[in-house]
Amino acid sequence: MKLPTPKGRQQEVVYLPEKGHTVVLGTAGSGKTSMAMLRAIHLQNTHCRENEKTLVLTYNKMLISYMSSFEEFRTASFSINSYYKVAYRVLSSKNLMSNGYLDSNRKKQLIEISKNTVAQMHSDALLKRDYMVFFEEIKWIQSFGIRTLQEYETTQRTGRKGTRINREKRKYIWYVYEDYKNRRANSGFNVDWDDAPIFVEDILRSNNSDLGYKHIIIDEGQDFTPAMIKSISAGLPQQGSLTFFGDVAQQIYGSRISWKDAGLRPPKVWEFKENYRNSKEIADLALEITKSKYFSDEPDIVAPNIVKAASAKPTLVKFKNKDEFSEVLNIAINLAQNQQLAILVRKRDLVRQIIGQLKSRTNQIPIEELHDQRGEYLPERGIMVGTYHSAKGLEFDTVIMPFCTSSIWPSPERISEIGEEDTSVEDIRLLYVGVTRAKTGLIISYTQTVTALLPASSAFYNLMEM
Repeated sequence: MKLPTPKGRQQEVVYLPEKGHTVVLGTAGSGKTSMAMLRAIHLQNTHCRENEKTLVLTYNKMLISYMSSFEEFRTASFSINSYYKVAYRVLSSKNLMSNGYLDSNRKKQLIEISKNTVAQMHSDALLKRDYMVFFEEIKWIQSFGIRTLQEYETTQRTGRKGTRINREKRKYIWYVYEDYKNRRANSGFNVDWDDAPIFVEDILRSNNSDLGYKHIIIDEGQDFTPAMIKSISAGLPQQGSLTFFGDVAQQIYGSRISWKDAGLRPPKVWEFKENYRNSKEIADLALEITKSKYFSDEPDIVAPNIVKAASAKPTLVKFKNKDEFSEVLNIAINLAQNQQLAILVRKRDLVRQIIGQLKSRTNQIPIEELHDQRGEYLPERGIMVGTYHSAKGLEFDTVIMPFCTSSIWPSPERISEIGEEDTSVEDIRLLYVGVTRAKTGLIISYTQTVTALLPASSAFYNLMEM
């Protein structure tokens, strides 16, 4: 494939100074991944000696496959990887990864045991709450790289609303956290996915060492926790550069990033408002989503300037008499004959169910699963089915977002864990991701009542009933 050509102000970012920290925020479709690739190639070709290398980090392995498909990156001078692959190498150097990362389900089990253990020693009402409150709070502690109870008690809590813990109660969370870490160690694990960056940063700082790359590029940076970014910054050589590309509106992991928390000192923040992906009508809907009260704590959202020509409004389909599941498959098959179409849903088991049904109905078009573990890039036509998370950073001619019903969005399971307000903050970002994957066609469907997380005004949609 041919590398993209920088458009307008994109060229300025590609050729920014080769030392220090650079932060670039762009709306969905502004070409952040293109700028990341072009800047990486420029830095490697112009500002590296023969033995110096450049690292590109991203959260989505589909993007790793996409970037790796370009011939320019198929040299030993470049490494395109996920954060946890790089972290694994650092942690292994200190023999911390004999059993790998502790998985999330086992972490929940240990935290539940720890919570019950601490509750036997203290009678505070906080310890009667569901263990998932403790799981989420400990995850937040780890994501910000907090190392002591005193630091935790004095840190301003951001991200959560309904589950925030009063400062005088935080010691009980910390007691559970310490008990959990002891149980984790006794289970043969030194780290989990969330506190790995803390260990990585400590190793790099204590050894006064770096990651082995002169230049580091972070793409889709909004999904990196502050602790992850801080650990990467710790691994930067003195004469090197770190460039961060992100979209605040897509931040779906609940740890709102400040540059100070992330260890970055950019002289300025570059903003890109040009949207080269979405049609005006799709971009208008996406912008309206960001005006929701569940985006109210995100002052850095960049409103887009629309570059592409107008197209049809997004279609909002209400199913009354026909089966939504069956009809969505029929629509997808009909539309995907000559274009790249994606069906996005929340859960992986539904992805596989949809793929199975599609393959039973047609063998005339490619049908693929979007998955972080894929080792290849996607076909130019056909149907791609995946979760909202797996579609991050990608784009499609048409996107179908089925089952956007009020009984599903916000997620009832997540509400039982962290409350309705915090669940809505998470879920509206997933819907934003889905909407902004579509270039010219967008179909949203529901049965009975549409979710209140989508804009209610009919001005943004072509309305249909089936």
